[in-house]
Amino acid sequence: PINHDVLLARVRLHLGMIQNRRELEELNQRLFVTLSEVEKSRDQLQILATAIEYSPTSIVVTDLDANIEYVNPHYCKLIGYTSDEVIGQKSAILTSAHTHPQKYVDLWTKIGQGEAWSGEFVNVTRDGVAYREEAHIAPVKDVNGQTTHYVSVQLDITARHEAEEMIKLARQNEMFLHAAIQKELLFGKMPEELLGYHIRSYTAASQIVDGDFYTLTQLGDNVFEILSGDVMGKGMTAALVGAGVKNAYREAIADLLIRGVAGVLPQPDEIINEVSVRVADKLIELGVFVTLTLVRFEQVSKQMTWV
Repeated sequence: PINHDVLLARVRLHLGMIQNRRELEELNQRLFVTLSEVEKSRDQLQILATAIEYSPTSIVVTDLDANIEYVNPHYCKLIGYTSDEVIGQKSAILTSAHTHPQKYVDLWTKIGQGEAWSGEFVNVTRDGVAYREEAHIAPVKDVNGQTTHYVSVQLDITARHEAEEMIKLARQNEMFLHAAIQKELLFGKMPEELLGYHIRSYTAASQIVDGDFYTLTQLGDNVFEILSGDVMGKGMTAALVGAGVKNAYREAIADLLIRGVAGVLPQPDEIINEVSVRVADKLIELGVFVTLTLVRFEQVSKQMTWV
């Protein structure tokens, strides 16, 4: 006879074993996936660790109280301390008086709020040598969003800063040179006294030297001229062209006086035409043009003539 209770128990046992085997297989599969993910994460961590170890930037990790827990080799190479000497120390061991204290206040306020901070510091190495660094500091948070550490990525920008200062100094020297060129070559000197006239002038140096110029020439006790010009373009070439045109104007007056009738001044249009003859070919060769205005004042006849 069949014992139904025994049979039922055996069926249940068999079904339970099948279910357990399935669950075990699923568990093994999940474990395999988990181990694969762990292996992948470990590989990624190894890649990240290698990148940090050989990074040309300094990397520092501190706890919430700014105690150093990790530094990479580049940091040690830069500051002159070993990792054993700095780990456990405060991150402020390299600070100097060259950095304003308010910057540190702003830094800690920012990262204390869970935000990243970027800025520049002037720190000192173990040997007391000052160096400038660009720092990017950010909080490290756990899965609950709580800050557990701070990580600082620091780039030594001393060479870049020195280059920028050299460029700035060169630019200042260039400005002084430009001002001297404009003053000595391009701007005319106003007469201290000119009977019957009140003359005032004002010039302001431009940021870039150009070819704007003027000059005042006395042709006698009662006659004087003002020549003003504008050379196309900017820079040293325009300035030198302007100086050359001024010189051509002086030579034109001298030659016309020598070739002309004694005691008779050349007319403004004659002077401008003579200047044009002297400089036109050279201006075409240089690919520039010059706009000139010549104004003559005659005291006796009360006349003003301009070209």
